[in-house]
Amino acid sequence: MSFDYADVARDALDIITEFGTDVTITKIESGTYDTKTGENAVFADGSKAKGIVFDFGTGISTISGNLIQSEDKRLLLEAAAKPEFNDVFTANGKTYSPVSIGEINPAGITVLFDIHVRAH
Repeated sequence: MSFDYADVARDALDIITEFGTDVTITKIESGTYDTKTGENAVFADGSKAKGIVFDFGTGISTISGNLIQSEDKRLLLEAAAKPEFNDVFTANGKTYSPVSIGEINPAGITVLFDIHVRAH
């Protein structure tokens, strides 16, 4: 008998939807070089996802070799979001950048993303 991880992913989404918050994910991509500004044009595309933002537990000082700072949070994000390191996350009126992105995916089925984020 095999375990149904797709069912676990649906349960995780139900919990995040019920108890979480809206998260805007802004994907920032560099465009072509702008001769007027001397920089690459930057395009931002925002999408919505559901997530839960919370503090790290007491006594935790590093995650994956990264030092946790006082304003750092942990963001559990729904599986459909597919976050990347150049993304910016906005939740509860605050904006965050990822420090590390973990994917919980037993048997190759993404259940959710566990992201260490830092406030801007």
